[in-house]
Amino acid sequence: MQYNTKNRKAIENFFRKNEEKWYSAEEVAKENTGIGRSSVYRIVGELYDCGFLLKEYSEKSGSTVYKADTKHCREHFHLMCTGCGKLVHIEDKHTDELLSAIAETNEFSIDKGKTVLYGKCDKCRIKERE
Repeated sequence: MQYNTKNRKAIENFFRKNEEKWYSAEEVAKENTGIGRSSVYRIVGELYDCGFLLKEYSEKSGSTVYKADTKHCREHFHLMCTGCGKLVHIEDKHTDELLSAIAETNEFSIDKGKTVLYGKCDKCRIKERE
């Protein structure tokens, strides 16, 4: 059973205010010092389970990270920069065509919400060259 406590509301508001960034539960705990670490981990898990948060594994930090699903991220593909963590939402006809082709040729259904392509954004590529 999930309760709508002030701690839960504080963590929901934290993710809403920072909707484009990914955070580990540890980072959320550091930003919300008035909430016990174990409560943060429990609440983050509940928020993921109910669909409020998305979850990914970050190769950069080596941990699981979360962000608010404010753009209905379960409905489209994403590009994620392995340098800075920037997330780009891809909503176009080409991804739907790709999904159809995969389904037809491989008899396989892809979950759009779990489809993230990793690479480097322009800013990170430029930084690497400098």
